[in-house]
Amino acid sequence: MKVVLIEDEYLSLIALQKMLEQYCPSLQIVGTATSIKKAIALIKKTKPDLAFMDIQLSDGLSFDIFEQIQHPKLKVVFLTAFNQYALKAFEHAAVHYLLKPISPQALQEVVIRLEEFKPKKYNLNDSMSVLEDILGNKTAQLKIATQKEVIFIDIDKILYCEADNNYTAFYVQERKKPIIASKPLVYFETHLPKEYFIRTHNKYLVNLTAVTEYIKGRGGDLRMQNNAIIPVSVRKKTTVLKELQQYLDPND
Repeated sequence: MKVVLIEDEYLSLIALQKMLEQYCPSLQIVGTATSIKKAIALIKKTKPDLAFMDIQLSDGLSFDIFEQIQHPKLKVVFLTAFNQYALKAFEHAAVHYLLKPISPQALQEVVIRLEEFKPKKYNLNDSMSVLEDILGNKTAQLKIATQKEVIFIDIDKILYCEADNNYTAFYVQERKKPIIASKPLVYFETHLPKEYFIRTHNKYLVNLTAVTEYIKGRGGDLRMQNNAIIPVSVRKKTTVLKELQQYLDPND
């Protein structure tokens, strides 16, 4: 089978490539991609039989790829760090997945299943629709690459994010120190669910469910669950108060 690898973390991509070469020599790797745009071009060019695909890419969620390709016989294995609820969604949508960190045994098992799988009325786009509906178009965990490691954190435990030039500081429940990500805040703004996370200031992205109080002022401030005070810009005040109404009474 011709295979493409779609993964935006360099070390994870290299590790997967070496693991496939060592444990699944029957597969022919015909290309790699690190973004939705590059993945679409690669799939159209190489017409692979199989794609190993990380869900979170540099320019969005990999589900978006299937809106722009017509390759109904393409088999896909999603690479994910989702929780058990989300894994049931993968099974319900009848798609294959590998849970990170990937083990050689799990990799070999999924490849054997795929080699034996003979799709007749298989519709990948339908499976993606089912999957997106169940997951609500948001991930259960967020992948954060730091200078030393890659960390997966539960989205609902993120209190707020703070911009620091080309880095982002994540303040997370049950962690005394922030996690410093090697990407700018604008990147994470596109990857976190918009129904919960809102930009209150050019430096801050806040989880509305973690706000305990709105403090009145020209723009005002938000008190978070860890007692941190986050400023609200005058320009964003109306939008923030409107979104905040469903979580607390801003007049308190």
